[in-house]
Amino acid sequence: MTPIRLKMQAFGPYQGAVEIAFSGLRGKLFLITGSTGGGKTTILDAICFALFCRATGGRRTWQDMRNLSAGEDVPTVVDFEFSLGEEQYRFQRSWRWHKVRGSGRMEMRDEHQCSRRNGEQWELLASGAESRVREYAQRLLGLTCEQFSQVIVLPQGSLESCCFPIPRKKSKIFQTLFQTEKWERITKCAQSMAEDLEQRCGGLLSARQAVLESEGVQASEELELLRKATEEEYEKSVAAAKKTENDLENISDIIQRVNRLKETETVFRRLQKQLAQAAAEKRALEQKRQEAVKAAAGLARLEEEKAAGLQLAAKHQEQMETLTKLKSLAAEKERLEKEIASQKEQRLEWEQKALSAAENVERGRAYLRELNDKLKALPEASRSFQELKTAFELLKQWEEGKRRLAGEQSALQKAEEILEQSRVKLSALQESLERAQQKAREDMAGHLASGLRDGEPCPVCGAVHHPSPASLEIGVTVTPEEEKRLKRLVKEAQEAFTSAQGAFTKHQGQRELLEKKM
Repeated sequence: MTPIRLKMQAFGPYQGAVEIAFSGLRGKLFLITGSTGGGKTTILDAICFALFCRATGGRRTWQDMRNLSAGEDVPTVVDFEFSLGEEQYRFQRSWRWHKVRGSGRMEMRDEHQCSRRNGEQWELLASGAESRVREYAQRLLGLTCEQFSQVIVLPQGSLESCCFPIPRKKSKIFQTLFQTEKWERITKCAQSMAEDLEQRCGGLLSARQAVLESEGVQASEELELLRKATEEEYEKSVAAAKKTENDLENISDIIQRVNRLKETETVFRRLQKQLAQAAAEKRALEQKRQEAVKAAAGLARLEEEKAAGLQLAAKHQEQMETLTKLKSLAAEKERLEKEIASQKEQRLEWEQKALSAAENVERGRAYLRELNDKLKALPEASRSFQELKTAFELLKQWEEGKRRLAGEQSALQKAEEILEQSRVKLSALQESLERAQQKAREDMAGHLASGLRDGEPCPVCGAVHHPSPASLEIGVTVTPEEEKRLKRLVKEAQEAFTSAQGAFTKHQGQRELLEKKM
């Protein structure tokens, strides 16, 4: 922030309107000097008031800073212009007494606004409430009123509190200056990610160990061997199932033959019935033949019965031949029945084997599907494990960088403390040297005055009368040795300050380098 112009009216010791043009000063470094009570601190208070509506240190308000000699019709005004980067800003605040119409009562009214230069015009950014303009200044500068007083302005009477603040407050100032909130958010996010990755890694490792324990193995290689063995058993089971299917086809052929035998048995039973009928008819014919022989009733009848007997004999012969065939078929039937019974037993045994093989095949297929699912999950788990391992390594590297950054931050704070102490010591010694040199000059005037005589001219001004000669204080003179000692101390303090400044710059560069790496 570079000040350009400051205007004050009825503010502190400045009763009338006063304008300070900082832009007219040559160089970037200038000194605000003057006698005690001359208004040096008021200039800094006016800058702080324009930005935050509070004096340096945040303890004094409008009523405290208003000039007591100013009339009621003169408003208290601060108007501050400054540049920040490539932009120019203007903060205006005023405080005035206003007579309420109709009642004659006086009340205080204040106005606040901030603007940004846009060409030849000022663009209004915020106005109205005092807090709204103050918050905009805080966002713009990144500092609160207290931090601005400690970092930018050194309030009168607050040297010790600014140079040696409470560590917690100092940490808050550094957080605001170096904007470390994002690193805190990144740290919390990284810690959350690390915890999540650790949980996922633990879950995957537990699942992998559970799979290995359920299969009774110790490592993934043993599980792979078990899978290959199971595949071989599955192939053997499939071959046995195919063989069983072929056996079942043979059993189907045997069942068809058995069905044909059952049909033959039906025909055989029908022929047995016909044979029984033929035997009955034979017995009847035999009885008739005996009756014909006994009766001999006549040749014609006998001839007829003879012809009928011959026919019956021929028929009986056919039936005998059929009976012989039936006996052969009965023997064949018995043999086939035994073969069928044997085939039934063998079929039942094969059916049981086929059922057992089918169950084994189904169990093998289910087991192989389960193993395939587990094996498919293992590469994914392995990839996740590798990803988690890589993320864990990156996290370790990040934490190491964070630790080194914290170390550099601590070293930077220590270097800054040493730098500030050196600056304070140097400033105190320089003031002591200036006082000693001033005292030496005063003593020189006293020594010169002690040699003056009335009527004799002064070697400095030439006057012969000396009404008010300078006096020389006894016992408080500054010796040349004392002045040399102070100069030597100032030189040593200057060297210590330069060394501390170099150490601070070095640690600051290392911290920035670590931040870029992270």
